[in-house]
Amino acid sequence: MDADQNGVSNAGLRRMRRRWSEWLRDVKRQSPACLTRPIPALLCVAAAVFVVAEWPAGMAVYGADAVPWWLCTAMTVALLGSAASPRIGSLAVCLLFALTAAAPWLNAGMFHLSVMAAVFNAAVTSGRRWRWGCYALAVAGSSFEAMRAAGGGGVAMLTNQSVMYAIPLFVAYALRTKERALRAEREVSALRARQAETERLRQQFELSRRIHDSLSGALSYIALRAECADDADAALADIRGQAMHGLDDVHRIIRMMRDDGRDAGHGSGAGSADSADVHGRRNDDAASLDRDAASLRSVVDRGSGMLDSLGFRGAARIDGMVPDGLLRSAGAIEAASLAEELLSNIVRHGKRPGGEWYMEIRVGRDAVHVTQTNEIGDGGRSWSGGTGLRAHAAIIARLGGSLRHSVMDGSWFVSADIPWRAASPPAAVLQP
Repeated sequence: MDADQNGVSNAGLRRMRRRWSEWLRDVKRQSPACLTRPIPALLCVAAAVFVVAEWPAGMAVYGADAVPWWLCTAMTVALLGSAASPRIGSLAVCLLFALTAAAPWLNAGMFHLSVMAAVFNAAVTSGRRWRWGCYALAVAGSSFEAMRAAGGGGVAMLTNQSVMYAIPLFVAYALRTKERALRAEREVSALRARQAETERLRQQFELSRRIHDSLSGALSYIALRAECADDADAALADIRGQAMHGLDDVHRIIRMMRDDGRDAGHGSGAGSADSADVHGRRNDDAASLDRDAASLRSVVDRGSGMLDSLGFRGAARIDGMVPDGLLRSAGAIEAASLAEELLSNIVRHGKRPGGEWYMEIRVGRDAVHVTQTNEIGDGGRSWSGGTGLRAHAAIIARLGGSLRHSVMDGSWFVSADIPWRAASPPAAVLQP
């Protein structure tokens, strides 16, 4: 009891640590993008505080009439409004600066820092029209100041202030670029995670299909062979052969599932000798299963022999040979697997005794065509296909082919067109 409680407690602690680590990782990954929003608002608030604090010094430098209290109050309110509403507030700050610079009896000299904070806020948080509108108003105000400059320093003043107001635009552009890069990296990571999950589900689906194909036909044959056995020794030999064949397939599939789980539990481990052994053994098992499935003629011959021994009447015809370069193709493996499923379905659902069946497989240049028919048992009761055919229909559809079936006059008809290979995907798969 204590051991069970300790195990549950340790599992709970591991889950809590994993969730905490994931949360910290998300915060670390997302914080740079989030910080680019509050920082401009804080700069506007700091600029408002600076205007209030420097107003006495501004009156001493520029004169009380040039920087009146109501002008500083209006600029302070505009800066605080920019912190709350970046678009309208930043535009108001820049417009107030331009109007102040245009009035000959006022002086906008102490508002340059406020304008830089407003331009930066608009550049980071708003669209292109808002940021460039604020920058244009700031340059317009600088041009008014330059026209009032004594001597020939007006052009230099306008140039310097134009560059000075452009600095927040460049800084904001760098921050937006970094934010877009981080967002793109997160999207790529999420897409790779979805691709990995899709691949895992595809492998599970493939393993379930292989288990179904390996066991359904063998177990159906064993049950019927034991039911209608005339020669006990021959029947037992057939049963043992089918059982051992199905058992070998199950062992290979179990090893593949165990190796997949071991890989998932230990991470990638690409450089370790154990991982290399696991990958090699799994590839050997998969290759063995695919090689058994890809030998189309051996699958058909073995299934025909089972049907003959059970008393069914019929024949299978294969027109053409699978090219050597296509023996391991997805279409060849699926064609052999479908043939095995159809022959097993005759065992399970065909008319007994003496039910008739026929199968024809035509090997084409771009695809393989499979047609099959048989009499249905149980008085011609309609049968719409089970999970096996639905799984094969999904696989064939992904390859770009089609599978059709129907029941007519107490007979079952199946027709399938299976391309050798799937068409190229429309978008490239991301590589790590």
